[in-house]
Amino acid sequence: WNAALDAVTKQMAHQRAAKGEPSSELVRASQALFAKAGFSGGSVSGAEMPAAIDNYSQWSLVKVTQMSQHSAVFHFESKDRKRGTPHQRGGGRPPPRPVTWHTSMLAEVGVNQEGPLPWIERDYTPISSAKEWEGGKCDLLVKIYPDGAATSWLHRALIPSPTSAPQAGALVWLSQPVKTLSLPSLVPGDGSFAPASVLLLLAGTGVV
Repeated sequence: WNAALDAVTKQMAHQRAAKGEPSSELVRASQALFAKAGFSGGSVSGAEMPAAIDNYSQWSLVKVTQMSQHSAVFHFESKDRKRGTPHQRGGGRPPPRPVTWHTSMLAEVGVNQEGPLPWIERDYTPISSAKEWEGGKCDLLVKIYPDGAATSWLHRALIPSPTSAPQAGALVWLSQPVKTLSLPSLVPGDGSFAPASVLLLLAGTGVV
């Protein structure tokens, strides 16, 4: 929501400078986005987080497992049924296809340069399974960057000092699962061709 609102806000400022006021369509779009972000008044007052955010739910920290000097697995749990599922079922939908997915975390940094909301958004691919997500568990492998706006906030919020234990029960906002890649889309054409295998190359700190 922050990035979308930032784009709309900049368009409104451009129209205001050129025409004196923004279009009614942009005003309505801005109001709708603020409402989805939990600010029904159409603006943000202070740095407090809203009580509810569209497509997001709160997850509670269970523990932190250190993996290296700069990375750790953050283990979360949630009982909020609005957390969604990576594999939609029911409602006449066909059986779910294999889908790679991720979630967006809200880092509650307050006033920031990425948009008008009191948070910034970062995407993470859980190392736990879709089934575990549906059971209310999520594990995120995170590399902490000292100058990283989101990861440094995460570290400060959940592990206040090097000598203190992780704050079990601390809450973090995670989005409903978002599709990253639909594996059948790797095959061109009408899908009648089924390759015997697919080779995927992965690199990076978060690969396990």
